[in-house]
Amino acid sequence: MRTHPLQVFCDDVNCTWSLSLESSGDGVSALCLSNAPLELTGARAGRVVAEIRDPRQVDAMVTRVGDPAEPPADLAVELIDLLVTLSPEKPSVECLDFMRWRLCEWIVENRRGRTLQHKGNVA
Repeated sequence: MRTHPLQVFCDDVNCTWSLSLESSGDGVSALCLSNAPLELTGARAGRVVAEIRDPRQVDAMVTRVGDPAEPPADLAVELIDLLVTLSPEKPSVECLDFMRWRLCEWIVENRRGRTLQHKGNVA
C-alpha cells in the first residue's frame, strides 16, 4: 500500500516533538518520534528518540493502516503509545493527544485515497 507523507509537529514546553513516516523508494521504512529544542523550531531539526524500523513491524503497520476493519483511533493510540514506551523522553499529554488525533486523521486520509484508487481501477 502506498501511503501519504506524514509529518506532524507539536510545540511543547521546552521542545518541538515530531511524528514522521520515513519513506524509501520501496515504501515506508520507519515511523519515528523525534524532538528538538524549541529554539530550533524553524529548522525542524531534531533527534529520533523512538522508532519502528524493523521491516516486518513496518509492513504489519502499513497493512493495518489500510485495513478498514481496524478502527483508526485505536490504531493511532496503539502506535503512539508504542513509540512513547520506546522513548526515554515523553511529550506532554497535550502533544500526545494532538499526535494521536493527527495520526488518526492520516490513517483515514490514506484509506480514503486507497478506496478512490480502487474505484478508479474498477471503472
